[in-house]
Amino acid sequence: MGPVSASESVPHPSGESRAEPATGRGDTPMALSLGGFLAGCGYVVVVPGVMVSVGHALWPEYAGPGLTFTALVTLGVPLGLLVPARTRRFGTFMLVGLAVTLLVVAALVGVVWMLLNSGTS
Repeated sequence: MGPVSASESVPHPSGESRAEPATGRGDTPMALSLGGFLAGCGYVVVVPGVMVSVGHALWPEYAGPGLTFTALVTLGVPLGLLVPARTRRFGTFMLVGLAVTLLVVAALVGVVWMLLNSGTS
């Protein structure tokens, strides 16, 4: 028995037939959730880094304050993914990935800061 298309129905043990949803390869809730989370983890590091690097290469004297704001504005993409119903789950987990990554980086910076300052009296 081969794969079932969206228009075919599969017999159910109770006697009624139910239509199987058509899902693509990797289009499962777990894959979308994990993909969104990992995309958020990477997005929070890669996008601001690339924006500041390119800006510093083009305008070395203006790289600091102006490009940081531009990089933060581009982080609005995950918020845009929350609007359409089709991308809402991916966007939600992308925001979770962003938040978790930021919390982990902030905690790590705090621990390193405390370790560096604990040696000085």
